[in-house]
Parts: sequence; structure tokens; C-alpha cells
Amino acid sequence: MDRKMGVIISLLLLLMGAEVFADWRITYYDGKDEMPAIAWNGNYYLIVWQRENISEDTVFVYGQRVTSARTFVGDKIPILDVVTGPAPDYEKEPEIASGDSKWLVVWWEFWGSPNRYVVRGRIVNNDGSISGILDIATNTSLLCNDADVAWNGVKWLVVWEQHASGEKKYTEGRFVHIDGSMDTPFEIERNVNYGRYNPKVAACGLNFFVAWEDVPEDGVYPNDRYNIFGKGVDNNGNPGPRVEIFKDNTQYVHLDKVSASNNYFLVVYGPYENPNHVCGRRVNSEGTGTVGANIAISSAEGSAECHGAAWTGSNFHVVYRLGWSPIIGIYCREVNEDGSLGSEFQISEDFTAPSWYISNAQGDTNCLNVWDGYAGDNYDIYTDGTGQGGIEEQRGIKFNSAEVVVYPNPFRSNVIINYALSSKHYAQENKEVPTAYSLLPTIRIYDAGGRLVKDFSRATPDALRSTQITWDGTDDFGRELSAGIYFVRFETEDYRVVKKAILLK
Repeated sequence: MDRKMGVIISLLLLLMGAEVFADWRITYYDGKDEMPAIAWNGNYYLIVWQRENISEDTVFVYGQRVTSARTFVGDKIPILDVVTGPAPDYEKEPEIASGDSKWLVVWWEFWGSPNRYVVRGRIVNNDGSISGILDIATNTSLLCNDADVAWNGVKWLVVWEQHASGEKKYTEGRFVHIDGSMDTPFEIERNVNYGRYNPKVAACGLNFFVAWEDVPEDGVYPNDRYNIFGKGVDNNGNPGPRVEIFKDNTQYVHLDKVSASNNYFLVVYGPYENPNHVCGRRVNSEGTGTVGANIAISSAEGSAECHGAAWTGSNFHVVYRLGWSPIIGIYCREVNEDGSLGSEFQISEDFTAPSWYISNAQGDTNCLNVWDGYAGDNYDIYTDGTGQGGIEEQRGIKFNSAEVVVYPNPFRSNVIINYALSSKHYAQENKEVPTAYSLLPTIRIYDAGGRLVKDFSRATPDALRSTQITWDGTDDFGRELSAGIYFVRFETEDYRVVKKAILLK
């Protein structure tokens, strides 16, 4: 596909009626809330993320329960919010899996003294209470990091990459039971000549499948050459035969996710030089061999690491970024259990900055997607759909909803952009608006190529209530614009809507 395909897909979706992107911003923090993961336990979603306090040079792990109707349950959960152990400098990349109405959250830390990495975890109960910290892999002579976790209906399997200083990395695993007890760690794959990196795991029935990034067999360790291999692991911890998922030996291939239906595993990965495609390969339920050919989930130029893949009960939802700055969107492609492709649709669009980490999980009625995104100099956590407003540490006015109407549409000379905001903090209570928030909201108009052509600023307290502006089809310099499709982006501190406007001549 050519370079404009991402834009064309956006236009087609908008013309078919998918014109509103209402992202729910669920955290507000003067720092970095990033690397989210999500799991459904039968009652609630639990969204977990890494929080970096730049001024204090600490990184912790937090969580929030959310209903399928996108409302918060209880307060933010401090899964790890204190400095523990021998001077941990940071915690990184939390992963999560549900089991028997509970969740196991795992992460890895760098312990500065001695110089080593460790894998730890914590069980979160349905009511939001938490267990003590589980030291899953804390050997003083080994470096353990890049953890993942899955539940097979009986117990969790936590996997990670592990090595001693100066040695090649290998893949290790450990079972964790619902009561927090743990079995002895065991090796899943090891070779003294070349390493195993970034393991991912999923469960199909009682069987697990563990995939990893694999340095080529020649033993050379350049940073840009990896293949994808994996092994099944049964309920007793016995690894099966080595399974080749993708082997090229000429380029770097990143492993994104392993998911599972009732009959197959789906391994999702992407060669960086194809360029940045999202690919998949099915593996049988025993984890002993591949099924069918490689699946080109998204071959549009500009797609990148996907991170998210969830089984919905009828197909896999694989989520990924697609596009080029300034138009970068989050998309989902349906992958059927037989390996055929379903529809591709857009989840969210951000004209100004990408989202780097994406995760998703199937609930009782819908699949919920979460990602991190820029908010000024900060990162926050977002999800698709309209929720109740963000949790704690908010930096701005929280709006429950915004109604934006663009009419007449199409238009020839003038178009009216009318909007009304609902805010339980200000607009509905008639409170005085703080000066610091007087520049919200903003309305910006972009052409089909993603270029900003008109920038409106609503710099009065009345902007927080029902109001409207008129656009005459000119740019910021007063020049008449050509006929075509334009995008009206309405944005507040925590709410965003994109509408199309068609200019006729």
C-alpha cells in the first residue's frame, strides 16, 4: 500500500459515519502514567500502569477497577507505591492476568544494590484489596526482567528473561497459585550460544504457550536481528518442542503479544523493515506446532508495534498504531479463528502525538482498549468510550461529556460549530472558572492531509458553557481554502471529539 493509505482509511471510516472519537482520559498526573495493561475478572476490568515521578526519580505501579459501563469502582489501587528492597531505582512494564475473580499483576525492578533485576508481583482481589508482594524471581546472582503472566484456569504462569552477568539470556517460568503460593522456577528455553528475549505467554485450556525473540543460530548478537520462536508448557511445567513462528535472520522482528482462543494460540509480531507491519501466526492448542501461514494483519505502511490482542469469543481483536505524524491513529483488526481477516476499524485518533503502549481485554459485553498518550509534557492513560472523568491528580476541569454539532454540512460559505460542555465541577455548578484554565477548550481545523489550517481559541469563562463559532472556510491567514473534507477537532483538558466538515465550491 502507498504512503497515503492511513489517511485514506481514516477518510473512509469518517464517510461511513465513524466520525466521533471520544477518548476517555482516566488519569491526570504531573509526570508519566504509561505502559498500561488490562484484564477482566468476570466482574470488573483492572487497568494497571507504571507511574514515574520525574522530580523524585521514582516509578511505581498503580491500578484502577472499571466496570463494563466504563465507570470507576473504588479508588486508585497502590499496587506498589513505596520504595522497597535494596534501593530499587524503578519498576517497569506491569503485566496482568485474571484468575478466579482475582488478578495477578507482575512487574520487574532494577535493584541498585546489588546491581540486578528482579521480577515481583501482587494479587489484587475483586474488592480492590491487595496481597503482600510476591518475590517471583529475586536471585541475588541473576538479572531477571521483561515479565509476562497468563492464567490457565488452575494457576498463573509467570515468565521472564533471565541471565547471569556476561551470559546469554534465557526464558524462565514459575507457577503462582490463587493463594499466592509459588512452585519452584523452571527453565523453558536455554542455549549457551544465543539468547532469548522479551517472552510473552497465553493459555489455551490447561496448556500455555510461551514465545520469545530469538537471536539467530549463528550466535551473533547484533541488536537488529531477531526471530520468533516458542514452546508449549503443560500444566505440570513440562516444556514441549521448540516451535518456529517467524525466521528470517536478516532483520529485527519484535514480539508484541500472545493471545488464545478456545482452539488456537495467536502470536502477534512485526518485522521492522517491511516496514513496521503487524503479523500473526496461529499455533495449535497443545503449543507443539504452527497452523497455517503467516497472517498479514496490517500491511499498511506506517503500522507499528501492536501490543494488544484479545479473544472476544468470536474473533481476536488486534490493536496497533497506524499513520504518520501529525495523523497517528489507533486501529483494530479482527482476526478470525481460522486465520482469515475481518474488518479493520479505528479506535482513536490523535493528530499531534502517538500512543506508545496499547492493551486490550474482553469483558462481558465489549472489548476495552487502553493506551498511554501525551498530555503536554506528561503522559496519561486513555481508553475508548466515554467514562465518568479521570481519577485523582487532575490538572484541569473534568468534563463528563461534550456535544459538538457542525452545520450546515456540507457547506459553501459558512459553517457553524456549536458545542455544549457538561462539567459537574464548573459548568453545572456555576462556579468561578480559574484563570489557569481560561484557554480551554480549543477548536482546530485540519485538512485531509493532517495540516492545521485554522486554530480557534475560546479564552473566556463562557467557553465552558454552551457556545458556538462560525468558520468561513478560510485559513489563519484569511485565504480561501479549496473544496474538500476537513476535520474539526474539539478538545479540552480531558475530552476530545473529531468531526468532519465538507466544504463545497
